[in-house]
Amino acid sequence: MKQLRQKILDLAIRGKLVPQGPNDEPASVLLEKIRTEKKKLIKKGKIKKNKNDSFIFRSDDKLHYEQLPNRWANCTIGEIAFVTKLAGFEYTKDIFPNLSKNGIPLFKDQNVQNGKIIYKFESYIPKNISESLPRSQIHRKCILTPYVGTIGNVGIHNKGGRYHLGSNV
Repeated sequence: MKQLRQKILDLAIRGKLVPQGPNDEPASVLLEKIRTEKKKLIKKGKIKKNKNDSFIFRSDDKLHYEQLPNRWANCTIGEIAFVTKLAGFEYTKDIFPNLSKNGIPLFKDQNVQNGKIIYKFESYIPKNISESLPRSQIHRKCILTPYVGTIGNVGIHNKGGRYHLGSNV
């Protein structure tokens, strides 16, 4: 039964569950009809308004956004945080040849597991190498996530001291 549900969902997502015609109305039109009907039913008292009612809309910048609850605001992560990673060429040129067993701890993807930061390091780099790569230094509270392997895993680093991003974090 689970496989059947997954297959139906897969077909629906790819638009292959029912025949698609060039004259079919866009999904946005259907959604607007549903919203209008829902408003009528709420007005008649047949259904209750959802406390967290929201909808996706297309703004002037041609991007899609979800309408947020009152007093919330949309923004990009770059507007409120500094987002960085160690560039591959930096790792190859500066870090890999200088890996050592002591110095500045190097965060790798295995240091972020199950929503936690694991402070057991297998690699370190000299302080002067870390200082030459300021974009990927870590010396304050931050959110770390691997971008290969265990993608989607996130941990909050909040220990004092100096650390450095390694590959894939």
